[in-house]
Amino acid sequence: MRYMKPFFYFFFYLCFSSSLLASVTTLDKTVAILGEKIISLTEIKRLLKTQQMRHEIAPFIYPKETMTQQKARDVMIEVLLVRKGLARLGIELADSDVESQIKANEERLKLSKSRLTAILAERGIQYSEYFELIREGMERNVLQSQVISPSVSVSEQEIKNYYIKKGNKSETLSYRYDLKNFLFSKEAIKKLSSKEMHTMVQEHLKHGQNPLHRSLYEVIPLQDIPQEDLLKTFRQELEERNEGELTSAIKHEGDIYFFYVVKKELKESAHFMREKERYGQELFIAELQKITASWIEKEKKRHYLYLAPLK
Repeated sequence: MRYMKPFFYFFFYLCFSSSLLASVTTLDKTVAILGEKIISLTEIKRLLKTQQMRHEIAPFIYPKETMTQQKARDVMIEVLLVRKGLARLGIELADSDVESQIKANEERLKLSKSRLTAILAERGIQYSEYFELIREGMERNVLQSQVISPSVSVSEQEIKNYYIKKGNKSETLSYRYDLKNFLFSKEAIKKLSSKEMHTMVQEHLKHGQNPLHRSLYEVIPLQDIPQEDLLKTFRQELEERNEGELTSAIKHEGDIYFFYVVKKELKESAHFMREKERYGQELFIAELQKITASWIEKEKKRHYLYLAPLK
């Protein structure tokens, strides 16, 4: 009987410990493991609670849109992958580097450290969290500026295509064309349908002019023709055609024309020149983000990754 009391205490201890462990496990449920790093559900919930402030501090990492737990976990994994990838390349940011950046921010904002800490607290962020967010932002910047950017390029033609895709109206554009004008004779117009003439022009473009058709149409080369110099009827049809394309039959004053577009270039109008840099920057950032995402996916394959089910 003398052993019953110690046994009771031991049994109680086991039950209490198991209950406590279960409680802690519930609070800190493991939602992901990347290498040696464990991501807990508590961390995910903290990220979601402070998402707006995180977006303001590191917008290229934390989106403005409300995230799900799964999206928040993905973002945390990306942050770790960037850090691991940079370390693999021999790039690591020391605490002193982060402190220097924070000091620069304080000077720019004319804030003391104590005042900055107070403002962060009002917004629901601890200074230690802010410190790590600055580190994350710096790491992403180093990755994109030193590793990714050298492989990103945007051509002049890509900017021009994007300019058009953005819906700029014809009056803000000015094309110059090199064309082949297929002008059919009055006699041909009486004998042939528009479809037959179109087929004849297509055969000419593929194989050259059939000698039997020389009396039916003539080919007039037109070079470096400004868009504004073309008749409105011609201009509207040509705006819809790219290089290497043939227009449909265009009737004008009793004649029928087909235009083959040899060359079509966007003249750099004043409007285009004003927008060129902005559009180029938009394309560059989009490509930068695309390549960054691809780089992170490749880095992910280098590490052990476990993902637990999320509700």
